[in-house]
Amino acid sequence: MSTSNAFTTRKGELNFFIIWEHGRNKETKILEDISKHFEILGCFDILWSPKQARNNFQRLYGAKAGIRVRGTGRFLLIAVWDNNPVYELAETAFTGFEVCNTKMLELKKRYRSWSDKKGVNIVHSSINQKEVNWSLTLLLGKNIADFLASVKTPWDGSFVKMEQDLPGANGWNSLEEVFYILNNTVNYVVLRNFEELPHRFDPSIHGDIDLLTDNHAKLLLILNPPGVSRRHTPIGVTVNVGGQQVKWDIRHVGDDYYCRQWEQDMMQDRVLNSENVYVMNNEHHFYSLVYHALLHKKRIATDYYTKTERLVNSLPLAPPQESFPHIFDYYFDLLGKFMQRRNYEFCFCPTARCNRMITKLHRIAEHLEQKFGLSRVKPIQVVTRAGFGDWDRARTYYQAWLNGKKIFIKYSEFVKHSGHKKLFRKEYTVGNRLYKTNAANFPEALFYSEVKRDYCLATDFLEGEMLEDKIQSSDLSASEKKNVILQLKEIAKSLVESGIVHRDMHLGNFVLAKDGKLKLTDFSHAIRSQNHGEDMDQLLEILEAIGCQKDYQETYREVESFMKEHLGKKSLRQILRQKYRQLRRLNFFKMLHKFERQSMRPFFHRLKQIGRKALP
Repeated sequence: MSTSNAFTTRKGELNFFIIWEHGRNKETKILEDISKHFEILGCFDILWSPKQARNNFQRLYGAKAGIRVRGTGRFLLIAVWDNNPVYELAETAFTGFEVCNTKMLELKKRYRSWSDKKGVNIVHSSINQKEVNWSLTLLLGKNIADFLASVKTPWDGSFVKMEQDLPGANGWNSLEEVFYILNNTVNYVVLRNFEELPHRFDPSIHGDIDLLTDNHAKLLLILNPPGVSRRHTPIGVTVNVGGQQVKWDIRHVGDDYYCRQWEQDMMQDRVLNSENVYVMNNEHHFYSLVYHALLHKKRIATDYYTKTERLVNSLPLAPPQESFPHIFDYYFDLLGKFMQRRNYEFCFCPTARCNRMITKLHRIAEHLEQKFGLSRVKPIQVVTRAGFGDWDRARTYYQAWLNGKKIFIKYSEFVKHSGHKKLFRKEYTVGNRLYKTNAANFPEALFYSEVKRDYCLATDFLEGEMLEDKIQSSDLSASEKKNVILQLKEIAKSLVESGIVHRDMHLGNFVLAKDGKLKLTDFSHAIRSQNHGEDMDQLLEILEAIGCQKDYQETYREVESFMKEHLGKKSLRQILRQKYRQLRRLNFFKMLHKFERQSMRPFFHRLKQIGRKALP
C-alpha cells in the first residue's frame, strides 16, 4: 500500500461529499456513482451529540436553516481524490456565480435530485479548496495536508465510525488547538502581546488576546463563545480554553480601529511565526503599537516602552536629528511619517476608548505652518504624567521654527467659556513683562492668537529637563543645587518687582535649561497683585524639596529668609491650600470617597426613597 506522500506529486486535488441522515437511504447508489468519477480515499460515519447538533450545523454551514430536513443523526463524510478538476465560472445555490470545481457542483446537484422529497438537500459537497480545508478541519480536526498524510490507499471499503462534535463545541482543550483551527479556517492576525502564545500564555497575567480578522462572523463561529448572539458582532468574548476563561478582543477590517487600508495591509503582510501563530511583521507591529498606546490607551503601560524600543531598533531608521521632550514624541513623529508615506489616516473608532484630539495633531500642524508662516511644525508632549495630553481642554503642544529660531506653541481649537478666550493674551502679556525684567529666568513670549478655533501662544523653546525630574532622579550636584537656589531667589525678586503672582508654582513648571538657567513657565493662572504670600509659600516648598547641604547652607538660609520676608500674613486661600496638600499626603480624600461609597450611598438612597413616598 502506498502512503500519502504520493499525493504531493500526484496531479489533482482533495474534495468531499456529505450524505446527511435523511439521504442515507440513497447511500449505496451515491457511492457507486462517486466511484465512477473519483478515487475514494475514506468514509467517515459521524454522529454529533443531540445538544450540539444544531450549533455544529450552524458553525459548519453558517446557518441553522435546513437541519431538520437533513437530519441530526449519523451522516457520512466521503473524502475523494479528483485527478482532473475542472474550474469554471458557474452559478452556485447561495453565493451566485463564482469560479468553482464544476464536476463537484454538477454531481452535487444530481445527487440532490435523487431525494425522495423535492427540494431537500440531502447531499453537501465542496466546490473549492478553501471549502475543503474549512470543512475537514472542523469535521475531522485535520487540514488538507494532515489528512492526506493519514490516508492509506486504496480504500478498503470500510467506514470509520466517529462520535464527536466540532472542535470547541464544549470549550477548547488548549490554545494550540484553537490556533490550529483558526489557521485553517479564517484569516486573522494577532495585534500585540503574542510573544507568549500559545504555550506560555496565562490569562491571569496577559489579559486578553487581540485579533484582527477580515471576517468577524466566521471567526465568532470558530471560537464559539457561549451566550453570544450570532446576529451581532461583539468585540470582547470569553471562551473556555483548557479549563480557563480566556478573553478575546476581536477587531475586523473596516471597523476604524485602524484605517481600512492599514488593516488590510496588516492582514496581507502577516507572518506565521515559529509557534504557528499569525503575527504582524516588525514594521506594522511597531507603528500599530505606538498608535494603540497613544490613541486607545488612557496610560502607556511600562512594558510598551521596552517593546517599542526593541522594535524601533529592528527597523532600518536613521537616528533622530533633533531632541524630543518624550520618547513617544519621537515615536509619534515616526508614526506620522509612516502613515503619510503609506496614505493611512487617523481614525476615530466608536467601539474603542479613543483619543479624539490626537487624530487631529498632524492636520493642526499643517494649519499652523500655513497661518503663521512657520516651518517644521511637529506635535510634542503627546504623553504627559497624567496619561494623554491636556485633552479635556483640547490643548495640544507643538515645536516649530520661526525665522531660524526654534519655538514652542500651545494650541487650542476651542475654549470652555468666554472668560478663557483671553488666557493666551494674558500669558503673552505677563510673559513679556517678566522677560523684560529678567530674560535669564523667563522665556520670551513671541505671539498669540485669539481667533475662533485658533487660540494659541508661542514662546521660546526650552531645551532642558524639568526640575522635578532632576530632583527625583537625584541628578543634581551640590554646586548645581546652589545655582538653582540662587536662581529661585532671582525669580522671586522678578515676580515681586513686576507685581505678578504666578499662583501655580510647582516643580513641574520649572525647566532647567542645558546652559544651567532655571526657567519658570506657564502663566495661565497668573494675576496682578502685591500679595506674594501664595507664591513664596510654594517656593519654600520647592526649596525644601531641593534640600539643604553644608556646601551651600549659607546661601540656602539667605534665600529662605528672603522668601519668608515676603511671605506676609497668610490669606485664607493659602491656609486652605496648605491644609488641602496635607490632607492629600494622608490620602484623606481617597478614604473619604471609599467611606462614602461603602457607607453613605445606601443611606442617601434610602433617604431618596422616603422623600419620594412623602411627596403627594
